[in-house]
Amino acid sequence: MADAPALASQILSESLVVHAEITHSNPALSRAAEDRRQRVLGLIEKLKRLLQDPHQYLHEYVSTNWDHGAFYVVLEARVLETIAEEGSSAITTLSEKSGIPADKLLRILRLLSCQYIVEEVHDEVFGLTPVSQCLIDDEDFKAWVAFQWGDSMYDWHAQRPAKAERFRKAMRGVARSMDPADDLLVNWFRQRYSQIPFTVVEIGGRYGFASFTLAREFPSMMAKARGEGDLPQELRAAVRFEQRASNFDPQPVEDVGDTVAAYIVRNMLWNWSDDEVVELLHTFLPVMAKSPQTVVLVCDGASPARDSADPYIEQAFRRRDITMMTMHNARQRSTAEWQLLFARASKDLQVTFLAAPTWLVPNPG
Repeated sequence: MADAPALASQILSESLVVHAEITHSNPALSRAAEDRRQRVLGLIEKLKRLLQDPHQYLHEYVSTNWDHGAFYVVLEARVLETIAEEGSSAITTLSEKSGIPADKLLRILRLLSCQYIVEEVHDEVFGLTPVSQCLIDDEDFKAWVAFQWGDSMYDWHAQRPAKAERFRKAMRGVARSMDPADDLLVNWFRQRYSQIPFTVVEIGGRYGFASFTLAREFPSMMAKARGEGDLPQELRAAVRFEQRASNFDPQPVEDVGDTVAAYIVRNMLWNWSDDEVVELLHTFLPVMAKSPQTVVLVCDGASPARDSADPYIEQAFRRRDITMMTMHNARQRSTAEWQLLFARASKDLQVTFLAAPTWLVPNPG
């Protein structure tokens, strides 16, 4: 990081007027001015790489495919042409004319707003930028930009079964390196049960069990994990697996009486329907009504509201939105959408949100 101040000083010392936004057409630059512009752009990229740690850099490097996918959808559905006809268009109009559901198209356009392809001029109303106007003005260039090929992720792997293990490792690695759930859970229990024995019930464990992390951190803890997996030898006294016929069965009567500190639902609900989420939440209500100290800890992603984060951070979340839709036919709920689900389960639930940035979690290796 020692070179960052020097790089910043070098960028500022360049005798090139840098405009704050892209203009419709750049005036012809002299060779010297063009050289300076390219030099400044290179220095900016170098400074960006210097400021990012290796994990952040690699995640950013491979994530642009979601930007491209969102872009291709908009080009194929002629969304830009619809915006150009009106000057600006509401998401409802764009959805009707493109045939893309409004909630999906909104997420696509908000990601493209981060790349200045379109501009959200008002809430859920989009206009063109100089970049997208270029595509409207030059149909041949637009045809070249829109060229693409390939299969869906699932079709590609079906044709190449030897790559299935790599895919499994990739999903596990993403969950381990980007998921702040374990840190949030450890801090939550440390503030309340650091010296007190407690019991948790974990439901899920699709990408690894939080119970394992908690058992290592709190030796006096006992955990029941609903699911199956490889249980490390050193944790067998603290953690046990139990099977249930359905996740939607009522919680067992032995959980009543403050015997369970918390139910943990970690990375499980993101691709469930709203009705399924509410049905699961209903299973906890009888225990919570009779055991006031028992809580439900739901660890999942949340899509931020418009303009609630810095552009770099918002772009990461908008990419996550597209990832969910494209790879899993799911969507990342907003905080408001989560709140509505909890309210549907019971108006008496008291809900507290704790947030952590998913892309800044140290990689445990």
